[in-house]
Amino acid sequence: MRLSQVLYAATPTSRVEPTDGTVACTSGAESAPTVADAGAPLLVAERAVPGLPAVPLDRCPSGMRLVDGMYCPHAVHECLDYLSVERDRCQQYGSNTHCIGALVPMQFCVDEFEFPNRRGVKPTVWVNFQQAIEHCSSANKRLCTGSEWELACEGPDRLPYTTGYRRDPSRCNYDRPNIVADHDALANPTLRDAEFARIDQREPSGAREECVSYYGVYDMNGNVDEWVLNEGGSYTKAPFRSGLKGGYWGRVRNRCRPTTTDHNAWHSDYQVGFRCCADAAAAFAMKR
Repeated sequence: MRLSQVLYAATPTSRVEPTDGTVACTSGAESAPTVADAGAPLLVAERAVPGLPAVPLDRCPSGMRLVDGMYCPHAVHECLDYLSVERDRCQQYGSNTHCIGALVPMQFCVDEFEFPNRRGVKPTVWVNFQQAIEHCSSANKRLCTGSEWELACEGPDRLPYTTGYRRDPSRCNYDRPNIVADHDALANPTLRDAEFARIDQREPSGAREECVSYYGVYDMNGNVDEWVLNEGGSYTKAPFRSGLKGGYWGRVRNRCRPTTTDHNAWHSDYQVGFRCCADAAAAFAMKR
């Protein structure tokens, strides 16, 4: 698709063991509410993160959530019940998450919902990586990095799914019946709208109240794929710097950690969207 492609705007309506020299830690090392508490108001003035100054919980502007936590560079989950080994789809994970490597303190703001970041509005799709960057920039924000996105999704317990260790399509929009897209119709301007309406299985942002992370961020698993800046990627060859996370409404991985890195910056598709992040200090300045 060309950069001038019309965007479909939102519409109302394998276990690895730690190796020598690494640090292994289990989840739950930090005090945190349970997943059932995710999204509930936090009744404290500030939360401190080791290695970073305490910050007010209202540091982020309206529509964004503060993420302040310790990021694990390599979180290892053990799948107990595979739906598909080949497609890396797991029904149930063990509750002990191993962290390999030194924890990294992070503080940033993230959009509560997928762009355009409005509850009750379907996320925008048909957006390529470069367009996502431009949309975030125009809002004085930036595209989330992959590590930021992962921390916002999995929380301090480093959950494989925002909802816990078990895959549950009743709580998030994924594992929907497969509808095969007619890509010739999607490429034809006179047929595109009708074909997109036939295959589209997006839901309005926030429609599933339980599909929310510890930090109060919605729809990070399923609904639409989300562009992120893959810090270790390349602009010219796979793995690309343009990464996709979270999966969409289909039967894909739909977890916090996996990243799709085989699409370049000009790729767009009917299930691809994004959300924005911002540095906490910059976001606080925007708010004042």
